[in-house]
Amino acid sequence: MQTALHIYHIVTAAKRELIGAEFVGSEFYRKERLACMYFKRQGKGNKRLALALRFHPTANGLVFVPAGKIEVTTNEKSFPFFQEGYGATVMSVEQLGFDRIVKIIFSNTADSTGSSTNSGSIIIEAMGPSGNLWWLNDAGEKTHVLRNREFLPTDVYAPPMPASGKLKITPEELTAETLLAFCAEKPERSLVEIISKEVAGFEALLAREALSRAKLSVDLFADDFDADSAQQLSEMIKEFPALASDSQAGYVYSSASMHAAFPFKLNSVDEQPEKFQSYSLAELALMRTRKEQGAEDDLSRRYAKALTGALKRLRRTIGKMKDDLSEYENFERHKELADILKANLHSLKRGLESVTLDDLYQDGEVTVALDSKLSPVDNADRYYKKYQKGRQGLSLLQRRLE
Repeated sequence: MQTALHIYHIVTAAKRELIGAEFVGSEFYRKERLACMYFKRQGKGNKRLALALRFHPTANGLVFVPAGKIEVTTNEKSFPFFQEGYGATVMSVEQLGFDRIVKIIFSNTADSTGSSTNSGSIIIEAMGPSGNLWWLNDAGEKTHVLRNREFLPTDVYAPPMPASGKLKITPEELTAETLLAFCAEKPERSLVEIISKEVAGFEALLAREALSRAKLSVDLFADDFDADSAQQLSEMIKEFPALASDSQAGYVYSSASMHAAFPFKLNSVDEQPEKFQSYSLAELALMRTRKEQGAEDDLSRRYAKALTGALKRLRRTIGKMKDDLSEYENFERHKELADILKANLHSLKRGLESVTLDDLYQDGEVTVALDSKLSPVDNADRYYKKYQKGRQGLSLLQRRLE
């Protein structure tokens, strides 16, 4: 999962490459849930760059790569978006509030002095499957959105609040005292849980990495955490943004327990990662793997659902066949009951629901169920028909159950 630290790295790289580049095109693949924005950097080779946001449930994230690295294996037609920005020049690239939100501000040189003026901006919400893109005018008001969201033309963009309703503290703001206060709130929590819940940009893997680099146990709990440890850990966490931004490579960790990409190697993981030329290329490769795995998992789920349905239907059929078999196995008794009724027609009348008669085949009496709507003769014939049906159906059912 991408965190604000990953986005910090991408923004740092984009600042080096995109400032002064021209926004030249865009493609949105609806089924693939992939949005690509293309930029051309003037100068040697007129290098084309791409910011690509994928918000697929199984493969999502933001990458900044050479345009040629974007590979789309689909036959669906792409749609352009934010065409009003085509031709504009990138003036700045910012990360909003140390969150997974990027703002690209564009400029035009339309006035007589040749000075740059803000012509609009793109907001990239790299928030997993909920990701989205907005076009804002020079006043910061929403004018267009990639994925359907309701808004008023005068709405000024504001970053969405976290689902918890609480903003996390940034690594820069974190202090030893703040860490100790978090520990005091719920002393039964582990430090991994506290860091991943309270500090922006950190999830469980990065929390373990921070503890490892601070020379602390990754299994440390809040009630064992002291002031010296808090100082060590807070200072180490403050170093992570620089650690992420300074990296020129990317690393993918793939195992049964983890599939993740990072802009630096993890000291807390024994496994050797696959190295890439940049973090974005590592993330791009990971997204492809996840998408392929997701497609395989989806196919497996469809097969499993179909098999489960077929098995339920088969069980219902077998259950009904067993009920029929139980009834058919007594088919000889139906003939006996019919004979008993025939022998006593003189004492029977229509309207009876049952009758108790001497059993001609076994000692004692037998109670025979009747259909009150039928005559005595028809009731006898009903049992003869059950006998015929049971005799014919028994052998067939036995063969089918085998």
